Amino acid sequence: MPRGVYDHKPRSQETIEKMRKARVGKPRSKECIRKRTETRKRNAEERGYYHSEEKNKKQSEFMKGDNNPAKRPEVRKKISDSKKGKPRPDMIGENHSNWRGGISEEGYPFNFNDELKEFIRKRDRVCQLCGKTKEENGRRLDVHHIDYIKENLDPSNLITLCRGCHVKVNYKRKFWADFFRGNRKLVQIENKL
Repeated sequence: MPRGVYDHKPRSQETIEKMRKARVGKPRSKECIRKRTETRKRNAEERGYYHSEEKNKKQSEFMKGDNNPAKRPEVRKKISDSKKGKPRPDMIGENHSNWRGGISEEGYPFNFNDELKEFIRKRDRVCQLCGKTKEENGRRLDVHHIDYIKENLDPSNLITLCRGCHVKVNYKRKFWADFFRGNRKLVQIENKL
């Protein structure tokens, strides 16, 4: 039936409060959630709160670059300051997505020193994933253990990666270990060597 056909009295605040308390703690069905979302969307459109596709595109274009408040240094500092000192229990220890049973607390072997790292950097010269040089990276290339075992200092287990690629390969470790082990030849960039 069309909306507004029913003739009923408005609910009292007491009735509304009783209904709210009766729903507390009870999960809503997917159908109920879908209906509520549709109703809210329709009501927003009727009141003019809902933006058209064109308006969304304009807003998106406007917020790019320097117009985006979150990219202004003073706003970024304000955001940073607001988050400082606040605990993030979802990002600590066993709750963190990179948790590997506390192995990160183990130090590197004594032989994993600057001399070995420089040898690997001179041997590879470029990031073995994207091909960036030290100059393009803006800093020295990182030395990465292919098998993620810190004690394995065999030069065939060590490669150079730029910072961005090194961060990337710390997720999906099994995939990247297989990737670097032999499923792919290491990057050879003739004109950079």
